[in-house]
Amino acid sequence: MSNYIIDYSIPLPGKTKYNATVARKDVIRTFISVGAKFINWHPLLSVSIPKLRGLIEKTGDVSQAIIGLRNIKKGDNIYFQYPYLGHCLNLIVKLYRSKGAKVTLLIHDLEFLRYPDVNNVTNNQIRLLNSVDSLIVHTSMMKKRLNELGVTTPMKILTLFDYYAADPYRELEEQVADKNVIAFAGNLNKSIFLRSLDKSAILSSIRFRFYGIEPQNRFKNRQISYQGKFSPEHTSSLRAGWGLVWDGDSIDNCSGSLGNYLRFIAPHKLSLYLAAGMPVIVWNQSAHADFVKENNIGIAVNSIRESYSIIDNMTDEQYKEISINVRKIGEKLRVGGYLKEIINMTK
Repeated sequence: MSNYIIDYSIPLPGKTKYNATVARKDVIRTFISVGAKFINWHPLLSVSIPKLRGLIEKTGDVSQAIIGLRNIKKGDNIYFQYPYLGHCLNLIVKLYRSKGAKVTLLIHDLEFLRYPDVNNVTNNQIRLLNSVDSLIVHTSMMKKRLNELGVTTPMKILTLFDYYAADPYRELEEQVADKNVIAFAGNLNKSIFLRSLDKSAILSSIRFRFYGIEPQNRFKNRQISYQGKFSPEHTSSLRAGWGLVWDGDSIDNCSGSLGNYLRFIAPHKLSLYLAAGMPVIVWNQSAHADFVKENNIGIAVNSIRESYSIIDNMTDEQYKEISINVRKIGEKLRVGGYLKEIINMTK
């Protein structure tokens, strides 16, 4: 029995390397580390005839899947990352299962949970999820919601996305000195709640540091500072005491479609903070609120404002205890530990 992790990516112009997000690359890295065979399908973009090139882009993964069938044996485990970036996953799943292979989808994102709308697209996706042998989902809440929507495929729960990091943890005493500093890393333009935060009154001892592509509008609140971008693997670039996991329209709760999505997912942002050794602030109705409280790795709050007094009244010793707990989980994330447990379950 062999394990295969198959992905489909379009190389950037002038590049031949596998091109993908940090989360997808980390998944590949973990599979390779446990002996799985990585296969990267991509269209033959060197074709100069536009119509032919378009056809190859739409069918290239099927032709490569057919070619690859000769190496597949009954009982082999085939993993795909989902959303799948090619065009014909339904057909490819049928081809590999017809050879007796077991097909698993590792879920990164589900648009019909992010933007709930019972329509033909959602129904097609449900059918696809029910056409494979197993799913790797983020959380128990995601599993429960998929069951409610009609997904009957067996599911394994990842809990957290792993996050490989090149940097050591910051010195603990140095981090304690930033105990009243909250970091937020991500898309600063998409995160609408940041506009409300910028206009709100912040407890005088609390500071915010934002990381990401420079926002279109500067932040005017003097307790907020923009820190620029950083390479994802260089987690020590985050100079703060806490990592904020928040989304939606408001600082008083995680509202709107994006905020509500936190009820189901394991945000990659959460893994970033934990891999950096930073305690986290999460919404108390998010999928990870109980996990954070049970492992004492941060605080779960109704609103961002609620976190201010909790942090302000926390002693250095209490903060150190939380930080030590974070680093234990961070060590597991940094070596692919969560996904390795799932892979070992299929052996």
